[in-house]
Amino acid sequence: MSTSHSASSDDTALRARRRFVLVKRLAVLALLAFILVIALHYPYDVDAPLSDAQVESNRKYYEDAYLKPVPEKEQGSSEYESRYTQVAKAAAEHEHIEDQVKEFVKGYDLEKRPVLEIGSGRGYLRMWPKITLV
Repeated sequence: MSTSHSASSDDTALRARRRFVLVKRLAVLALLAFILVIALHYPYDVDAPLSDAQVESNRKYYEDAYLKPVPEKEQGSSEYESRYTQVAKAAAEHEHIEDQVKEFVKGYDLEKRPVLEIGSGRGYLRMWPKITLV
């Protein structure tokens, strides 16, 4: 009986060792494949630089998009600024931005914490202490 038990445990140990060797080989193979993919594509797989015509086209597009008429009077806001403000306010109301900011402040427990806000347009986080959370 002890011989069959010993043979069975030797067989189990041999199978476990073979599995370990197989897993080890697969891990090495996966690592080599990963290294090969990185070597083939990084940093060479990038966008082609823009041609002079494309650069000029992009420059003109943004120049036209951000071209702002010079106001006739220095006092008050220009027609462009007034229209821009109206559109921005309507879009913010349509998208419920103030409600989203309230949810964000409440969800991250920011009611009494300092907040650094960069580029949110109207400054909703700057005004969040004024927002009463329900």
